[in-house]
Amino acid sequence: MWTISDFPGYAMLSGWPTRGANACPNCGMRTHSAYLKNGHKFCYCGHRRYLPDGHRMRLDRQSFDGTMDFAAPTTPITCTELEEQIRDVPTTYVKDDLITQHLAHRSRKRRLYEHEEVLGWKKKSIFFELPYWAENDIRHNLDVMHIEKNVCENVLHTLLGTKGKTKDNLNTRKDLQLLNIRTSLHPIPRPNGGFYLPAAAYTISSSEKKIFLSVLKNLRPPDGFSSNLSRRVRVEQLSIWGLKSHDCHVLMQKILAISLRRALPREVVLVLIELCGFFHSMCLHNNSVRQLEKLQERIALTLCHLEKLFPPSFFDVMEHLPIHLVEKAMIAGPVHYRWIYPIERYLGTLKRYVRNRAQPEGSIVCGYLSEECMSFCLRYLGGVKTKENRGPRHDDQGCTTGCGIGGVEEPTHIVEGTVTDYMKTLARGPNRHAIRYTSCIVGGLRFRVKSIDDGKKTRCAGVMLNANTMSFASARDINPCSGTVAYYGMVTDIIEVQYNNENKHLLFKCDWVDPERGMKEDEFRYKLVNFSHLMYSKNLPTDEPFCLATQARQIWYIDDPIDGAWSVVVPMVKRDNYDVYTMIDDRFNNRFSLDYGYCSRESRDYWVRKGVEGTIVEGEQLGNVSVGIQSHLGESSDEETDGAPM
Repeated sequence: MWTISDFPGYAMLSGWPTRGANACPNCGMRTHSAYLKNGHKFCYCGHRRYLPDGHRMRLDRQSFDGTMDFAAPTTPITCTELEEQIRDVPTTYVKDDLITQHLAHRSRKRRLYEHEEVLGWKKKSIFFELPYWAENDIRHNLDVMHIEKNVCENVLHTLLGTKGKTKDNLNTRKDLQLLNIRTSLHPIPRPNGGFYLPAAAYTISSSEKKIFLSVLKNLRPPDGFSSNLSRRVRVEQLSIWGLKSHDCHVLMQKILAISLRRALPREVVLVLIELCGFFHSMCLHNNSVRQLEKLQERIALTLCHLEKLFPPSFFDVMEHLPIHLVEKAMIAGPVHYRWIYPIERYLGTLKRYVRNRAQPEGSIVCGYLSEECMSFCLRYLGGVKTKENRGPRHDDQGCTTGCGIGGVEEPTHIVEGTVTDYMKTLARGPNRHAIRYTSCIVGGLRFRVKSIDDGKKTRCAGVMLNANTMSFASARDINPCSGTVAYYGMVTDIIEVQYNNENKHLLFKCDWVDPERGMKEDEFRYKLVNFSHLMYSKNLPTDEPFCLATQARQIWYIDDPIDGAWSVVVPMVKRDNYDVYTMIDDRFNNRFSLDYGYCSRESRDYWVRKGVEGTIVEGEQLGNVSVGIQSHLGESSDEETDGAPM
């Protein structure tokens, strides 16, 4: 048994504080944290300790905090250590203890944290009364949904420079100056007051922000893929607002890296692609132990590269927690059994029962009882369509070949075949009249023809077909080899061919992109197609634009903001309650080797993005900058605390 909650709820259930120097419940008292004096908060870096011994990043002073890191990775505490820690901890909060604690720490925000006593457990969870609770490998789960949402928002607000939410501001640059690292990013005082903040490697200019936001504004995903994300984007104000948890999930899994590929330098985009790829791999339902071990190595390397690019203030506890997600998955299995999506949906249902805000609990009870009574009565109403027995959003009515919507009967030009004893139905040929549809549902997915699709907010006309073809190495080759070729297109017509009442087939007529002229891969290995180069543009009798609806796979396209003729291919998967967009073909997985070497010591502009103007901010002049920050992990050697030479 384990518990599932958000991170503040984790502290209430477990008794371990989820803020302060030891905010990570997995690392415990060995959490690697440091207090930022100007930012007035803790940062949680030090992910080099999770790299293999002898890794060259462990020796890299300049790219990180000016020290080398030879520490061993933190390991979960044993049952004996846990019992020793919670032996004298009370099970409930005592009023006198709370008053004493409040008086001792009432000015904690203004005190220097390096001189403050490090606290551990706040209370002993009542779950420890269970005889097996202390021996559980997992007692409380880290919720992937909230971690993914917070990481996505931190990345978005930092890149867009959202006021009050960005992790890169004047206090961030002052902390860099206190640490004596990344001197090229230090704030520069101006003669007339204020500071000039040089553009960092992840800084986006106003024109590039508009490119990035225009991609999100013009998104047209398939029906049922996500909410209308374009409503959350304000291009003129250069901001994004009101993202829900599932919106952040869709952005991290599919869209964020694609939309940023034209707005950021290559080294930044590669790291973000790996970060998005980690969350995608974590959400897979069929990961093996070997795959998870490789994923643990990838996330450690990805977080180290994030440390090289982003400032320490970027790394709050939510940026640290992904390092522990793989450990949990190895023990407890796939995350879709342990995240809070279904619980949040049910809580939303209970909130909708509230009619009297003065008595919300009573409203929920009345609404729940009414729902139960209605469900009981509806069991005696056979043949009546209710919310209990209604079909899914895209119901194909159990038809394996697809179900058309809005059909019009039209004559066909198919010649009847000769009747034989074998396959009589097919030999007779189809009926002379076929039905033309504007949309259909196949396998729980909705397809529409392009002429209707152009006027909709969603795009359901994109299809992909994997075909086995014979290929030759040259004109003289007499030994062809077979292989699978992917064809991409748009549905232009949907026709149902009927052989008899039981034998019907839906056909898609498509505009197929020429694989040689209309397809390419960009530098980030994304598939791009160009519908200006089609295979069958002359509409000849020998053309073969048709395919069975059951053979086609739905995809959708994101238009390239720089070259409008090209579009990025994005796969579409049927969504259900647990498996949210995880059945993705390997051809859409972009994985890169991020393990590049040292930052050149002569390159002072490694963290500065050239060609982008910095920011002018108001602020007070800096005082003494010779004081560094103290790590709560212990004292470091004199060699490790020296500043990074620039």
